[in-house]
Amino acid sequence: MTGHPSNHRLLIPCLLLLFFSAPSFAADAPGLTQAVDGYILSLTPMQRVSMLFLVNIDGDTAYRALELDDDGTPLVPGGCLFFSYNVAPAASGLIEFTRSIAGYCKSHKLPRPYTAIDQEGGAVNRLRELNSPLPSPALVAGSLTAGEAARLYAVQGAQMAALGFDLNLAPVAEALAGFNGDYLGRRAYGGAGEAAAYSYAAVRAYQGEGVLCAVKHFPGNSNSDPHTGSSVLSMDGKELALSVQLPFAFVLSSSPAAVLMSHAVVPSVDARNPAVLSERWIKGELRGRLGYEGLVISDDIFMGAVSSFGMGNLAVKAISSGADVLMLSDKYFKSVASAICDAAARDPDFAARLHEAERHVVQFKLRAGILRAGESGDGSLLLEEVPLDEQRGPPSARLKAFEEAKGQGEEFYRRHFSGGAR
Repeated sequence: MTGHPSNHRLLIPCLLLLFFSAPSFAADAPGLTQAVDGYILSLTPMQRVSMLFLVNIDGDTAYRALELDDDGTPLVPGGCLFFSYNVAPAASGLIEFTRSIAGYCKSHKLPRPYTAIDQEGGAVNRLRELNSPLPSPALVAGSLTAGEAARLYAVQGAQMAALGFDLNLAPVAEALAGFNGDYLGRRAYGGAGEAAAYSYAAVRAYQGEGVLCAVKHFPGNSNSDPHTGSSVLSMDGKELALSVQLPFAFVLSSSPAAVLMSHAVVPSVDARNPAVLSERWIKGELRGRLGYEGLVISDDIFMGAVSSFGMGNLAVKAISSGADVLMLSDKYFKSVASAICDAAARDPDFAARLHEAERHVVQFKLRAGILRAGESGDGSLLLEEVPLDEQRGPPSARLKAFEEAKGQGEEFYRRHFSGGAR
């Protein structure tokens, strides 16, 4: 087992690198904003709003939409959220399932969604039965250097890319503390230093293999489980700086494609609203103080921590507060999307914020390689969808790439871990 530096020793280089670097985001190419807007306006109002949903899907063999728009068009969300029961028992089956999403959308002339899954490691490991072993963040930080962890995550990312995933809802960048340890447990890397260094390594490794990351859960969780009830984080200024601002600011310097918001209320910043519904957290802290420009995703709006708001009202408030994507573990989203459409028709300010969120989703899909910019006949830019077999390769090549990366991952695990601990 390889030892790792102490939290204190990790914290100092993290601070130094953070001081000398700022979040790096790709510059907008000339005409790209106009091309993004043109693409959005080519969609129907319901298709535009549907882009803002990351929704669980049905089955594990062939994709199909479960709802129809009022004109009979299938409703497909912006992102498809996979749980363990959506993972086919063999890699070839999962490759065909992710491929069926693209085929379904092509046959119905609909935008292809991105695919997302929680692959943290340890207990939260949706691909456990297919991929090479992925230990918990706590075990990774206790056994590997950050550089070795990057290698572990790179071979894991190569497997995920071959299977057809665009987004990993990981890593957990929260620093472990007394106020969250009972809930996070081994899902956290450790204190502020470990959280910063290992989350940074994970983002760089996964995204280097073509699987984008959603760093989570900003600004954090308490010991209460947000799935079942409210979560309150009573942090003072010092704890806020050490447990939230430092690790997240450092991880954002790795340019993660997305940040996933928590449902916690932090009275010292916003005593009334959970973070996902708080302009102070999204627009003030994340966008403002930390300068983040990527995609902002809500945690599951089906959770008990926010159930008292009502689904439609919650969705409108989350978008108004700065969220771009609404995660929904339920498979049906038409009623919530309709509430958003109605709110946009009534309120020009909300409609403007909605359009901003739509832009962020399209920019995310450009970064994921689902869309690309090309020149039209008059020399201006336009967006077009990239065929899945061009983006990821044909099924046979994907299966071969998966098997090679899985073998590398298994060999890495044998070298660095003993006793089968995960």
